[in-house]
Amino acid sequence: DVSKYEIGELKNFPIEEATINNIAQNISTINATKIIEENSSDLSKYGLEAPLSEVTMTLDDEKNSVVTFLLGNDTPSGEVYLCLKGEKKVYSVSDDIFKVLRKGKTYFISLEIVKKYGEDE
Repeated sequence: DVSKYEIGELKNFPIEEATINNIAQNISTINATKIIEENSSDLSKYGLEAPLSEVTMTLDDEKNSVVTFLLGNDTPSGEVYLCLKGEKKVYSVSDDIFKVLRKGKTYFISLEIVKKYGEDE
């Protein structure tokens, strides 16, 4: 349900529902391809000190757990470096899921100008 999603300072804009729902579905099944470093002393070498994207999710579990992950640079093999915010373990993950998250917030604003025929006002 797209009403569960919010994009920070863009929360007053209509969002592209299909894209957001697709992202949420893909993120829910994410698996790291590889652990790059267990306890990195320098996240900047992976682009994670000042990440390209930061994604925060509230999980639908008993505690409504909040998870924030950071997306960094591309790996030499074409994947993306990822770590959980506040942690030093660096992973590589498939770029397919994260390409769209690296486009910037305004990408998610709906470009629909006119409601579809038959939609309620």
